[in-house]
Amino acid sequence: MNKRYIFLFPLILILLVGSVLPAVGQDVGDIITFGSYEQEGIPGLDPIEWQVLAVENGRALVISRYILEAVKYNEENYPSTWEDCSLRRWLNEEFYNTAFSAEEKNLIQTVSISNPDNPKSGTAGGNDTVDRIFILDFDEANAYLPEQENLQTEVTDHAIENGIYLFQETRFADWWLRTPGTGARQGTYVGGSGKIWMDCPRYEELGVRPVFLMNLTDLPVSLSSTGRSQPSDISSLQNTQVGDIITFGSYTQDQSQDADPIEWYVLAVENGKAFAVSRYGLDAKPYNEEWEKNTWETSTLRAWLNDDFYSNAFSDSEKAFIAEVNIDNPDNPDHGTGGGNSTVDRIFLLSIDEKNQYVPTGPICNCYATDYAKENGARVDSHDGLSSWWLRSPGENGYMAASVNHNGRIRSDDCTTDDYVVRPAFWLKIEP
Repeated sequence: MNKRYIFLFPLILILLVGSVLPAVGQDVGDIITFGSYEQEGIPGLDPIEWQVLAVENGRALVISRYILEAVKYNEENYPSTWEDCSLRRWLNEEFYNTAFSAEEKNLIQTVSISNPDNPKSGTAGGNDTVDRIFILDFDEANAYLPEQENLQTEVTDHAIENGIYLFQETRFADWWLRTPGTGARQGTYVGGSGKIWMDCPRYEELGVRPVFLMNLTDLPVSLSSTGRSQPSDISSLQNTQVGDIITFGSYTQDQSQDADPIEWYVLAVENGKAFAVSRYGLDAKPYNEEWEKNTWETSTLRAWLNDDFYSNAFSDSEKAFIAEVNIDNPDNPDHGTGGGNSTVDRIFLLSIDEKNQYVPTGPICNCYATDYAKENGARVDSHDGLSSWWLRSPGENGYMAASVNHNGRIRSDDCTTDDYVVRPAFWLKIEP
């Protein structure tokens, strides 16, 4: 989510064609949709999302948001460089021809790529190359994605079906960089933890995040960008299914202070409504600002969600699709602490029972704080980068509230704790 990047365009010698105009409408950190590739694990092409790494002279350097495929760096176990590896051929031939239409290909620039030696072992990087599609090298990865958490990348269902190795119990996986490894038969890669390594045999199948330089001056109007707040198109959500990630509403999520589209995991679909929880921890707040006995009904976090957050995150047209629902507030199942009265809410938190039912473990349970939440004090575990998040259920006593820690376990914490993150939940009307 971090959007402070360094321009590396001197490393990529652009072959300019025609006049150069200012960039139009794409900013560093934006997520744009361009091209298509199988991603859901079922036959068919799905729109590819790309993260904008840099914008200069009417052109944008972009990298796929997700790991799209599992591919060997080189099919044969012999010394190779980026110039002669099979991955380069696959990207510039099979992937390029599959993922982009003729119109889209016209927007992909041909560039001269430098291939530096390994910065630690001195292993030769080989000759410069001329490519349309490529992957980042060691220096570019560190400059554009400087934090370990920025390098951690989720993988598509298609790549999982193709046998990619998943890091622990997450959807993160390893992905190739084009820099040589400690030897000519080894490659450099980003591990599932976000740490860079230099010792993988090049015949191993690791993840691929394609990169290319896009001409912004001739963009078709149909190119979509989710980098800035726009009213959500509810009609596109009518076929929403459990497990989908949908975009709805907007909230500040990085240092730019702009409102960014909010992503939500769909937990259930019932009677024309989708039950959704935010993918990321959107802010850091105490459950209750004062150390006093409280319930969900009386908590300051409930008031903030249904007042400040609701007003700021959704347009008037979006608010019309958020259902006002009766919320049960059961007692704590382990300690018997009273949950209080039922409430009527638009925005709320999951209860202990809902957490156990919908997100017992796995990627949806794992919560990463946005950069904005971190700026507001969100605590981040030093090992896995995850944050603890609040539930609406009471904790061990009336002064405590339930939470989910970075390991996915339910805890009981002082309600005034102010470094846990908030994952709003709501019921969205997806059918007329």
